[in-house]
Amino acid sequence: MAGLGDCEFLVRRARELVQEDTCAARAWLITARTLYPQDFNIQYEMYSIERNAERSASAGRLLYDM
Repeated sequence: MAGLGDCEFLVRRARELVQEDTCAARAWLITARTLYPQDFNIQYEMYSIERNAERSASAGRLLYDM
């Protein structure tokens, strides 16, 4: 993971965990969003996870916030 910025590291870690443990992936992204609230990559990854999990209300709120 050398050469990655903090933000990219958090997103990559969440992507690695999404297939194994969705809750852990969401926790990584919540942490990332707390540290970097305006980063689009984090917001989009959160939206993607919610959309793929078919949580339409949560995905809709995230899409609206973007």
